[in-house]
Amino acid sequence: MMTHSPSFGPDILSFIEKETHLSFQTLTLQKLAGDASSRLYWRISHKKKSWILLETEPFIDAKDSFPYINIQKHLSQHQIHVPQIYALAPSLGILLIEDFGDNSLEKVAQNLPAKQYAKYYFLALDELCKIHLEASKSNPQCLAFELAFDTEKLLWELNFMKENLIQRHLHTTLSSPEEQTLQQGFLQLCKYLDAQPRYFTHRDYHSRNLMIQDEKIGVLDFQDARMGPCQYDLASLIKDSYVQLPQELQEELLKYYLFQKNKQEGKKTDVKEFQKTFNWMCVQRNLKAMGTFAYLHVEKEKSGYLCYLKPTWNYARENLEKFSEFKELLKILSNCFKDL
Repeated sequence: MMTHSPSFGPDILSFIEKETHLSFQTLTLQKLAGDASSRLYWRISHKKKSWILLETEPFIDAKDSFPYINIQKHLSQHQIHVPQIYALAPSLGILLIEDFGDNSLEKVAQNLPAKQYAKYYFLALDELCKIHLEASKSNPQCLAFELAFDTEKLLWELNFMKENLIQRHLHTTLSSPEEQTLQQGFLQLCKYLDAQPRYFTHRDYHSRNLMIQDEKIGVLDFQDARMGPCQYDLASLIKDSYVQLPQELQEELLKYYLFQKNKQEGKKTDVKEFQKTFNWMCVQRNLKAMGTFAYLHVEKEKSGYLCYLKPTWNYARENLEKFSEFKELLKILSNCFKDL
């Protein structure tokens, strides 16, 4: 028996029937998990055909100003495998898009040994190289080029973590000296990352947003793209909160990405500096993710993300331990997170 969203009024039903050329009564509807997103996703299927209905807030009828459509167009122009957009109704806040299926990189990594799922991570890096090296070519019409992971944005994300994880979830109050040390460490981290070369950055390039379809990687959830260090997406993929990769595979993936980057850019990267930036970026990215997990718990009552706090902190801690300049920051954070 089919169930459907309470928000499906006659206008949406009419849209679905018009665009699928099928009676709504003959369609099967399945609500999909939207990860941490506020958007809603529905799989509409009929026999062997299927579509994804994306529900969001109504947006103005100017396709190039709506981030999902704007970024999708830019990525498609560079042959990056993102869902096609079949139809949209801006006033209803809905889009009908291509269905990449349910076979996420996360599921594959959970169900196969590393030697078997590793090949999909290399495919994910091939797609990421296109994002970084092809999609980074300037496009005045693309919204991502107007945004960046600058010091202000990176610092905001870390303070978002402090507020939602340390203060609201863990109920920890820092002393004035601790607060000062924390902010000094955060600022040093963010200023360094801000000074790195900027590439087109997906922003959420992790295992839940990468789908395997016909031995190809399909890329989802790209609407928040902005310019930033290429290591941001690498940190998202290799130090993923949802999948803990073997250390050997992590190292192989970084080497492979560097090889491809050097070959396509026609210049050699300073490996030592690249690794340092990756490590520092992992600290920021992982702490930011921890803040998001806490926010989803305290604000949205989604407690299912709390189990990812400890493994994500382990990533951040391991990288902080590598640098003497973060000794005091590590001490404060370790004390805050001792009971995770």
